[in-house]
Amino acid sequence: MTTQQIESMANREGLATYDFNVGMVLREQVIPMFFLDVDEVVGKVYWRRRQDSLSVTASSSDRDYDLPATFDRMDGDFRMSTTSQNYPPLTYIGEDAEQVNRAEAASGQSRPTGFYFVPSSTDGILAVRFNTYPDAAYTVRYQYYIKIVFTDHTASVDLKEYIPDQFHIVLMHGLRAAIMEDRFGIGDQRAQTERGLYDRVIHRMRHHKEPAPRNHAVFVK
Repeated sequence: MTTQQIESMANREGLATYDFNVGMVLREQVIPMFFLDVDEVVGKVYWRRRQDSLSVTASSSDRDYDLPATFDRMDGDFRMSTTSQNYPPLTYIGEDAEQVNRAEAASGQSRPTGFYFVPSSTDGILAVRFNTYPDAAYTVRYQYYIKIVFTDHTASVDLKEYIPDQFHIVLMHGLRAAIMEDRFGIGDQRAQTERGLYDRVIHRMRHHKEPAPRNHAVFVK
């Protein structure tokens, strides 16, 4: 579905008039909350993962590399390699103030062994900063979870690139619940019905976590 189709289905009675911006509520409230609910109830899901790589060049003045606009958070490690060698995963040092301070003071060139995140010079984009200036050309591969980037609250976006088709309906129930709650109150039966339908679909998504789950050994005491 597109965002426009979801908005039309959710507002089929025309209850969301000029004082309720359905486009903004869908993009800024319903969809972000949907991703948070999936994280909490379902856990990691394959359809939010993307793979990408960075082409790092030797430099004595640049060690920041922009991540995709859709980057939400890491899944796993940054893995650095050259054409002839693979190196151990880079260590995330963003929560270690001492290591970050040392990295900020670094001036020489060597193979990076750690990283942290910094705001990019491009608005709304996150960048990865290595703990030293690269001394050679490297390829850095990584996997991450996506978010949806909307340029505004009106342009229609096809959501199939980000969310499987069978789960688009849950966004309609979430938006419809928001409309009903705004117009009639959280305790209204219509609002509770839509919220219940939303929750039901979220819980059923637990059966669509991975297309090929690993088998885990079970040990009996």
